[in-house]
Amino acid sequence: MFAPRRGIRIYHVASRHNRLAEDELERWLEDPVDIARNEDGTPAESVLQFWQKLEHRGDYRIIPKVVRVLFAIPSSSCQIERDFSVSGNMVTTQRTSLAEHNVDICSFLNRNREFVNLLQCEEIPKSEHHMHIPTSFVFEVDSDMDMEDIMSEEILAQFIPSTELYDEEEKSAS
Repeated sequence: MFAPRRGIRIYHVASRHNRLAEDELERWLEDPVDIARNEDGTPAESVLQFWQKLEHRGDYRIIPKVVRVLFAIPSSSCQIERDFSVSGNMVTTQRTSLAEHNVDICSFLNRNREFVNLLQCEEIPKSEHHMHIPTSFVFEVDSDMDMEDIMSEEILAQFIPSTELYDEEEKSAS
């Protein structure tokens, strides 16, 4: 009977926060603070840097947080569509066993090239190439198997998309 009503208490807290936000907004509208500019008039700092500076000075607490949220929203969905397109181009019917984490990391590397230097990878000497081939790519061949039948040019030509070299050799032999 004498307990405070919860709805009223929440309203007071919410209205107090709204009042603080409104006071801060009014103070900003009246404050002559401007973005720092270079000699030629171009901004010397971004909008986010400007608000971060004001937040660190202790002038504003609420507006800088709102600005970070507001500027985190992309103004267009084009970039997101491009990112999904890159992932979609990787996942094809020929790559049905491609693991999800491989698609994720490939998409990340493709869209964040400025953060990842792929040239830092260690070069593998030619003498060690065989040690870095996945075991799923290697199969044993019997020594008594006739390799001439397996490696005939006609059979190999079926697996090579361009047979220009083979066609040129055939024309020159004629």
